[in-house]
Amino acid sequence: MTSWQFDERAMQSFLQLSIMTQRQLVKWLDKHMESADSLKKWGEELRGQQQSLWRYQIGNFRLVVSIEQNDFVVVAILTNV
Repeated sequence: MTSWQFDERAMQSFLQLSIMTQRQLVKWLDKHMESADSLKKWGEELRGQQQSLWRYQIGNFRLVVSIEQNDFVVVAILTNV
């Protein structure tokens, strides 16, 4: 099982979301983050200077994450416009 966490900046963004949205994001992360292979199955690698980052679409939100071995760190939470 892969572990996941929020970095400090992403945690601040997360705490500003409604409780319902927080639950939706945590539920998705818990369900889909089973292994490093599944991480790449659900997301899309960013290009250019951000090649070490991946993005995941969850409802109206995008999570930008860093994946290293079996550690999954959410570095940004973006709202689709």
